[in-house]
Amino acid sequence: MVLIGGPGERAEVAAVKGKMKTPAIDLTGSTTVGLLPALLSKASLLITNDSGPMHVAAAVGTPVVALFGPTSEVRTGPYGAGHHVVTGNVSCRPCFSRTCRNVLPLECLRTVSPEQVLAAARAQRSLRMVPQ
Repeated sequence: MVLIGGPGERAEVAAVKGKMKTPAIDLTGSTTVGLLPALLSKASLLITNDSGPMHVAAAVGTPVVALFGPTSEVRTGPYGAGHHVVTGNVSCRPCFSRTCRNVLPLECLRTVSPEQVLAAARAQRSLRMVPQ
């Protein structure tokens, strides 16, 4: 497993690593935009939010499991076949706001469970194992 993110996301990545049972390579803050396509083209799956790396992975043919909160998967991808989007089922979604005004902040993301993400990742793996 390889973890990527911007320099400002080191604390969040450290928290994720702290909960992991297996070791991971941490490239947080070390992955330049120019390196990202090569790195993601070698990945078997990218689990991400609605982000630039999501679009890069889709462009190089890497399957994506994307978590969408305030944005719309219909409007901003991931484009192409073979990707899975996970969202929280809340009435204010998508709001496209950078500042959450919901009574429960970021409920659209917080209602997505780790089990949902894991199920989507397993489904992606099953799709890749089916002979074409």
